[in-house]
Amino acid sequence: MKQNWLIAYDITDRKRLGRAYRFLSGQALHLQNSVFIFKGTQEEAQHLFQKLTGMLDKADDLRIYSLNPHSPIYELKGSLLAEGIVLCGHIPVISG
Repeated sequence: MKQNWLIAYDITDRKRLGRAYRFLSGQALHLQNSVFIFKGTQEEAQHLFQKLTGMLDKADDLRIYSLNPHSPIYELKGSLLAEGIVLCGHIPVISG
């Protein structure tokens, strides 16, 4: 079953950072610096994680979190997506 996954990273080297960003830009939706959202199965998320860890170093930090489809997403300002962009699926947003 497909679900949403939050991907966040802290990469210490600019070259690896650029490589990870370019890779994820083709696979997931860029939300903000070092944060993406990916829609896929658990197996697809694990495959994505394995591909990314192969590009990174032990000094880097990569995290992928499963998002419960019924959990709200809170934002302080701005909007979840740029104007004209629609993310399919139910993601309730509560602005602060």
